[in-house]
Amino acid sequence: MKNPFGKSRTPDSPYATYKFGDWTWKVIKTYQRPDKEKANSNARWFCFVTSPHCPSGEYGDTYVDEILNHAYLDSFLLGWADAYDHHDSNVKNKRKEIMQQELMSRYGDKILDIVEVL
Repeated sequence: MKNPFGKSRTPDSPYATYKFGDWTWKVIKTYQRPDKEKANSNARWFCFVTSPHCPSGEYGDTYVDEILNHAYLDSFLLGWADAYDHHDSNVKNKRKEIMQQELMSRYGDKILDIVEVL
């Protein structure tokens, strides 16, 4: 199985964004599949990080546990929340919002007519 988050993205379109206080981690790339990361206490993500120490941001590797144990998931691409076991209500609502945005961008107002019928 291939790593679904192994291709580098830009900070404007990260796989996921995590926040804690004035810190923001934008996940640009992962080095391992999510199932392999669980067994690796040294698993890393390549991130674009903004903080009070570097408000303009900088690129670098960050330990996965550091992010998952301290920050909350703010935004993500579909598939991310399932891969990283984020099942709280905020994530479910965000997932629904993202799906609605994707449908609107693909089908415009026509999707509203279809959903209304369902």
